[in-house]
Order: sequence, then C-alpha cells, then structure tokens
Amino acid sequence: MKKNIKIIIAVLLIMVIGGGYYGYKEFNREHKDTSSLTINEKTDAVSLVSSFETDESAANAKYLNKVIQVTGKIQSAEKDNEGIITVYLESESMMATVSCQLEKDKIYKAETFTKGNTISITGLCSGFLTDVVLMRCVTN
Repeated sequence: MKKNIKIIIAVLLIMVIGGGYYGYKEFNREHKDTSSLTINEKTDAVSLVSSFETDESAANAKYLNKVIQVTGKIQSAEKDNEGIITVYLESESMMATVSCQLEKDKIYKAETFTKGNTISITGLCSGFLTDVVLMRCVTN
C-alpha cells in the first residue's frame, strides 16, 4: 500500500513539474515578427470594417488569424503605460474602427501617427469586437 502511494505521489509531482515547465515555456514563447511573414490579404480600413459588419462569419473565414496589410487614415493614436502604441484607422462606421496594436520593440517616428495621415500597417487579425483588432503590427 505504501509503495502505491509513493508511486502516485511521484507521478503527480512529475505532472506538476512538467506542467509548470510547459506553462512557463508557452508564456515566454517568442512571437514571429509580422514584418517577416507573408501577407495573406491586402485591404483598406473602410472595406475591412464593412466586411465584418456585413457578414462576420465570412470575414472571420477570410481574415481571422491571418496576416493582413491595411491602409487607412489615422483617426487617433495612443500610447499606454507600458509603451505600447495603438493606432486607430478611420472607417465609415459610426461605431467601429481598425485597432492596430504595434509591436513594442519597434521604433516609430511620432509624426508617422498624426491624425488624418494615411498609413499602411501589417498585422495579425484577431477578430472583431467593437473594432477590427490587429495585433503585433508593423508599419510599412
């Protein structure tokens, strides 16, 4: 009986250590730079938002988890406490924009993000919330 308990404890200990190691590795996994990935789709901000508002299922099939290049006019740009810049591109929708969260380790010129400027951004589409969200973006 004591032998069985020792085996069970050893197996559980191995599982906890293995699971912890796996979780640590996944949490600290490096992401590929989107500038080196192949662009799956090219579109403009107005068309992108419109496609999600018209038929979200079809837009998800076309854009979700794909690298897309979006061109549009800057509505606004914000920098959070961690130094991450988010650029919002205008659309014809009253409620939605394209939200582009830029890669943190890239250096950007502040004048690049002036309201009304047209910009081209490449990023990974993570779907539609109240905005179409692009993550790990780089400017072109």
